[in-house]
Amino acid sequence: MIGEEGLAAQAKKAFQNLKAVLDEAGATPNDVVKLNLYVVNYQPKDLAVVDAGIRECFGADRQFVSTLVGVQALAREGMLFEVEAIAVVD
Repeated sequence: MIGEEGLAAQAKKAFQNLKAVLDEAGATPNDVVKLNLYVVNYQPKDLAVVDAGIRECFGADRQFVSTLVGVQALAREGMLFEVEAIAVVD
């Protein structure tokens, strides 16, 4: 975990990890149909940070639905961001 660097660093790393896991499963970001995003102490300004991570992973053409939830805390101390994805592969 790279909590020392804040939300932007954690979001970027989470999306890098997501791409790696998709690749391991034989999927691509284009196979993702649903994202759930969790941000600790969410503020509207945080949306730009999350959106930058999404753009880096998925590009501008998004073919999925998503839900962003502001939460009080995540599973580990210092975690500020979590992403959960559902991908469909033929």
